[in-house]
Amino acid sequence: MLLFLGWFITGHAYSQLEMKAQEPKKNKGQLKAPTQFAVEGLNIKNNRILASNPNFLNKPLGERVNEKTLRTWSYSLGFQTGLGRWLRFDTGLQFIQNGESYAYSNVSSDSTFSYENRYRYLGMPLSIHR
Repeated sequence: MLLFLGWFITGHAYSQLEMKAQEPKKNKGQLKAPTQFAVEGLNIKNNRILASNPNFLNKPLGERVNEKTLRTWSYSLGFQTGLGRWLRFDTGLQFIQNGESYAYSNVSSDSTFSYENRYRYLGMPLSIHR
């Protein structure tokens, strides 16, 4: 009996009053998605594992095994806007880069050698979706 009475009282203790109000009508300008701009800069350090491919040429890597990753910067600009109630347009421009570096020095022979390889890409993403 106490359990039923406790259930009955707590059921009413957590009730909530709901009021139905009419929503204001939206005009055509509110139905379109907003326009947004984005600017982004990334400092990237890609990690990789360099190993020879036994299925293709199987050539020894030599000193390339000692290459280190290179920290690079990448940038992008983005733009998106609504073209209507159910249609959205996204585009942008990206400059992406990564790379590797190598440095060799031998004290006994007084020889040094170093290089940096940077790989640069331009991207133009484009999408239309609903």
